[in-house]
Amino acid sequence: IAGNSGGWVKQADAFGGTRLVAWDAPGYGGSFCFTADSPGVEDYASAFIAFLDALGIETAMVLGHSLGGLVAGCAAALYPERFSRLMLTACSSGHATYEPEKRANLLATRLAAFSGGDATAYARSRVANVLSDSPDPALFGEAVEIMARIKLPGFHQATHMISDGDLFRYLKDIKAPTRVICGTNDRVTPLEMNRRIAASIAGADCV
Repeated sequence: IAGNSGGWVKQADAFGGTRLVAWDAPGYGGSFCFTADSPGVEDYASAFIAFLDALGIETAMVLGHSLGGLVAGCAAALYPERFSRLMLTACSSGHATYEPEKRANLLATRLAAFSGGDATAYARSRVANVLSDSPDPALFGEAVEIMARIKLPGFHQATHMISDGDLFRYLKDIKAPTRVICGTNDRVTPLEMNRRIAASIAGADCV
């Protein structure tokens, strides 16, 4: 939720000659913000498809990470003809099915964390939670620099979207060959939840 296209620079080399397009979702990077305060996951999914249209991309192998996985999974269900393959990494399921108190606390915490506008302070706390217990200092600094690019109102719009989102309602309609990837010690999008996501998609596996 605090990432952006800058997080894909290192992956570009690993993909060799494959064309890689890293998307800044609405409210991130140079992308527009929604006019509504609380856009839904389907709004983000349709914006992603409009992005493919603008680039003249008919079909794509799509990799969605964390909140991006929630958006990609929804888009794959609603626009199956645009996806040749789907990869969901450390995928968020959205918070709609969480216990009401947990969901409310997550929403309030995220809205308050960045309300003062100190993006670097928030990025430092966020990176400490998403990396390993002993990350390489240079990698930590790079991740902070990328996450410090978050801005309002985009971050708050995405916060509301993930609070109201429920990926599981879309998974049965995904037709693209799908792989779910998750870290064993992931504290934010736990492995067991990602296994549930994979088990809900016909033919998908979890690595």
